[in-house]
Amino acid sequence: MLLSCGEDNPSTPGDGGPYPDDNVVCDIEYRDDAMIVESSALLTCDTVNPESAFDEKIINLTVDKELFGPPPMAGDVFFIKGYGTRKVISVDDHGSFMIIESEFAALTEAVKNANISWDFTPVIEEPGIINVEGVDHRPVRISTEGYEYSFEWGNNKYTLWFNPKGTSENGLPEMQVNFIVENKIDADGKVTATYGAKGTTRLPHISADIDIQDSELTGFTTNNSGYHSEFTLEYIATFSPGSEGTQILTMPNITLKVPLQSLTAIPIPIPIYINFGLGFQTYLNLPQVQAFCNAKVKMIMDSKTGFEFKGPSVGFNYKVGKKDLGDCTFEVGDLSLCPTGIEMKWEVLCPRIALNVMGQEVCWIAPIFGSRTKLIVPSLCKAQMTQVRLEGGYGFKIFGNSIAEGKKVFFNADKTYKSPECP
Repeated sequence: MLLSCGEDNPSTPGDGGPYPDDNVVCDIEYRDDAMIVESSALLTCDTVNPESAFDEKIINLTVDKELFGPPPMAGDVFFIKGYGTRKVISVDDHGSFMIIESEFAALTEAVKNANISWDFTPVIEEPGIINVEGVDHRPVRISTEGYEYSFEWGNNKYTLWFNPKGTSENGLPEMQVNFIVENKIDADGKVTATYGAKGTTRLPHISADIDIQDSELTGFTTNNSGYHSEFTLEYIATFSPGSEGTQILTMPNITLKVPLQSLTAIPIPIPIYINFGLGFQTYLNLPQVQAFCNAKVKMIMDSKTGFEFKGPSVGFNYKVGKKDLGDCTFEVGDLSLCPTGIEMKWEVLCPRIALNVMGQEVCWIAPIFGSRTKLIVPSLCKAQMTQVRLEGGYGFKIFGNSIAEGKKVFFNADKTYKSPECP
């Protein structure tokens, strides 16, 4: 079923190109009262990943005393290039090094004026880091066909496979994405489930502009052009007596991290990452009898999205092109004597594009594909709903503005089916 709205373009997907050559600008003027420190001065940090720790409330930093400079006083603000801004709580002098207890400080507490902008097309031929729940890993090349990464988390085993697929008509990179989640619990009295999705996604062309004047964020814009995702979702589950009948599969945050620094020869002291994420969650409720179910649906969506911040207000722009919600197949077995119903819900987010500055997610956009199915026994009412929607969120705490934060559903389209037995 092809859906369209009056303001949408229901023609071929397109990707908004052609796009200009990659370009990055970074002009920064620091405040006179801030201490500017080279990255080599930082020796250790009491967190697992220092690059993403500078938005935490309180952390201890061990610094080289000679490289850091004069010992700071309580309340002083310092900026470590490549990491971020901190405010001093206390200093413990150990001769050649210092341990600085520090708390969060906004970027604008160290920067007086700045213009940082970029306009580029992502490159995914050689993926670098995959971050799973805050821990960095490297994917393994399995053949010339692509990359694979497997891990266990909670009671589930996850396998991801992705393969660069070339480019679209106007040069945007595309890749095939397959992932499978398997419940590790044995079938004796438990729900066992396998969830998977396969398809292609096109990474959008990304542009942004950040302006700071007199230590205030005066402008922030970002645009993601040429989104296109096409996925088939499938869920297979079985159940045997002896359990409560509910299984929730959750996906850890999985992110491909692309540092802005890698796109230019210009040194960028502020750590900025473009994150390409993947995530999903499912819910399954099966009765306490021997039963199985299988659901499958294919969905497509094209879009262009963006944010604009001026003063305390945030504006949004989006455009949705082709939207296709396929028919959902839903099969259930061995439920003839069951007095209760069966219900399944699942959603996949891919790709989830986020801008991360100094360890904090400033804004994110994600096309979300979802499906819900429900069978009510003994009436045998069967209801199904498939949905595509665009969601995004933002928060500018890192720029000293804690008022402007929130979440928005840009677009939503769904298709519902009910059998004649349903009320």
